[in-house]
Amino acid sequence: AFSWCDSMTSVTIPDSVTSIGEEAFLLCGSLTSVTIGNSVADIGEDAFHQCKSLANVTLGNSVTNIGDYAFSWCDSLTSVTMPDSVTSIGKNAFSYCKSLARVRIGKNLTNIGELAFYNSPSLTSFEVAPDNETFCSQDDVLFNKSKTKLVQYPVGKPDATYIIPDSVTSIGAKAFAYCSSMTSMTIPDRVTEIETEAFSYCVNLVSVTIPNSVTHVGDGAFYTCKALKSVIIPSSVTSIGEKAFGFRKTDAQIEKCASTADNIEPDLFETKSTTYYADPVEGFVIYGYNGTAAQHYADENNITFVALRDLPVITSQPQSARVGVGKTAHLSVVADGENLSYQWQFKKSGATSWTKWSGKVTAAISFKFTESNNGTQYRCVVTNEAGSVTSEAATLTILPQPVITSQPESVSVVLGKTVILTVAATGENLSYQWQFKKAGATDWRKWTGKTSATLSFKSTAANDGTQYRCVITNEAGSVTSDAATMTVSDPN
Repeated sequence: AFSWCDSMTSVTIPDSVTSIGEEAFLLCGSLTSVTIGNSVADIGEDAFHQCKSLANVTLGNSVTNIGDYAFSWCDSLTSVTMPDSVTSIGKNAFSYCKSLARVRIGKNLTNIGELAFYNSPSLTSFEVAPDNETFCSQDDVLFNKSKTKLVQYPVGKPDATYIIPDSVTSIGAKAFAYCSSMTSMTIPDRVTEIETEAFSYCVNLVSVTIPNSVTHVGDGAFYTCKALKSVIIPSSVTSIGEKAFGFRKTDAQIEKCASTADNIEPDLFETKSTTYYADPVEGFVIYGYNGTAAQHYADENNITFVALRDLPVITSQPQSARVGVGKTAHLSVVADGENLSYQWQFKKSGATSWTKWSGKVTAAISFKFTESNNGTQYRCVVTNEAGSVTSEAATLTILPQPVITSQPESVSVVLGKTVILTVAATGENLSYQWQFKKAGATDWRKWTGKTSATLSFKSTAANDGTQYRCVITNEAGSVTSDAATMTVSDPN
């Protein structure tokens, strides 16, 4: 209706209008301000496409649908607030809006079309109404409501790194595309899928860590990440899409695309223009495991592949134990693998972080246990060229020494009768050893075979005046009972 109308600078849509048709104000290059009446429910496809001077848009409170490309390439648009009435935003609705810095999403929005905010280089913030049941935002980043999918990272955020929340299991299509400030990325170990072109055109990304949880990497996931020279792909990845790693546009191609009149970005996987898009990243290397999707992808695309050894496998974990103060504590871990190295760590009782234990770099370690070690946790990180695995934590606590609660008592017996002596003690893992000292002797002797808390034997004349005692032992130490003296009388 008004497309290509270069003289129009502002427009107010009256309340009598219920919809704005396709291409209604297409390429109105002088249009700076639009106010949409409260009866408009639908804004059609390309309605304000390439209105490059459009800086202010007021959406009426009846708008429910914003069509595909409705405000795309509106270079001067700085912010947009969706009224709560909006339920759907179409494909590319606000893509390539060079000045768009802030987007506020109302409570009833349920659908955001593909690439709705794609490559808007000034975008730094998404804000979602708290009562929206489909989407939410955290630290200006757009997620689904449960935060299991990262939908869109604002491409204009200046941060070089970003910590993806641990709740995320999927990184959405083009979620980080064109984040030129991003230099490194660690993907949390709950993520299972990296969708199409998720990190495409992150031209300064130099490192990315892909966890063992990832099973699928989509088409072009790291396309034109021209600073990324290598990647380790874990064996968990079973499918890798077309040109996911190691391919880029040339600088000339990028410049050509940026300087074209309409600045339209061809879609890589619709055009399938392998001649145009098949430039390899020079020197790119894939590290992975033989026989996996990583090797298959590298072989198919003539990318250098370096086989990794398998990760270490821990076959025996360190065990929790109770240790006596001043005694030697022993911890060990057993792992299968090649070229293994070990590093023990500890975490004191009440501490929140683990500390590297300098010098403890063998599979088995020992140390003198002190009261300060009580309740401390210990674990071992086992490493080889493939990566690291961490053992379970073992907790060491103080083992108390035995405490005698009932002493053996002296006794008088008739010759030939059975004598019973007992001792009682508290403690863990107790062992007993009775000793005797004959009348007139100076040394105590171990009584072989007498190793229970109760001592029973038949009296003889030689026992008269003999003393008996019990040594009670556990790993923490020993304690010796009082001596009991036996008197033997002859009934004759």
